[in-house]
Amino acid sequence: MQQRQRVAQLSEVPLFAKCSKRELARLLSRVRTEVVEAGHTLFVDGAPSANLYLILTGSVIVRKNGRRVARLGPGEVVGELSVILGTPRTATV
Repeated sequence: MQQRQRVAQLSEVPLFAKCSKRELARLLSRVRTEVVEAGHTLFVDGAPSANLYLILTGSVIVRKNGRRVARLGPGEVVGELSVILGTPRTATV
């Protein structure tokens, strides 16, 4: 996917909607694409945080205290709260 397409895709995500194209391009310079197998745990409640995840395809299940609290899919972001606030993860995904 071309840089321009990636910037356009990222600008449609509510968390990044107010960012300029220049800011989005800078952000994309730090992005890594991962393919995650079904059943893989991205992070666990209480763990330190360093990454947030933008879901491009598929979905993830968010669990708090072992209970499913949400299912997130394409275009949604997970893990942003811990990254922005610098706090441990608040759920398992």
